Amino acid sequence: MTASVQKVRSNRVSNVYGNQGFRKILAPSLSGFFISGFIAILSYVSLLNPLDNIANDLLIQSRGARDWNDELIIIGVDNRTLKRIGQLPLPRYHFAELLKFLKESGNRVVAFNYLMSEQTEDDSALADSMAAHSGVVLAETVAEEGQILQAHPLLYSYAIASGHIDDSSDDFDGVTRRHKLYINGGRSLA
Repeated sequence: MTASVQKVRSNRVSNVYGNQGFRKILAPSLSGFFISGFIAILSYVSLLNPLDNIANDLLIQSRGARDWNDELIIIGVDNRTLKRIGQLPLPRYHFAELLKFLKESGNRVVAFNYLMSEQTEDDSALADSMAAHSGVVLAETVAEEGQILQAHPLLYSYAIASGHIDDSSDDFDGVTRRHKLYINGGRSLA
């Protein structure tokens, strides 16, 4: 090749990859990198969580109401119940009566999202109802020291399973939007 042909080729290469070509490629890429980095830092320090929560709430609201499954029944202990029956811990004979009623109604599984770790005088009646029902799941949790707190051994022996309860919400506004499916390797009652 002659020197003039080599010079022409090198000029073409420098024009394509020269300063202006490099700037055309680099400018949009740098701004994209900076914006991505900025969003990653905001996400890392949890400053985007409120926007994420608002977006999730709007999506759920736009989806509209959905019908409950007829096989699912949630029985809660609210303030009105506590005023009528008494303060916590509730006498367990109420749970025994509830299990008898649910068994007669054809219910197959009952999950108590209520820790019954201490022994009470009603435990034998509740254990009998649990044995008759044969489909009771009991709650367990993890104490601050890291040990697992389960139901009283008499009750636990009649349970078909147990699940962890997690009463903490990770969201700043107190609304629970997410649940852990497993807590410390065990199933959650979420």
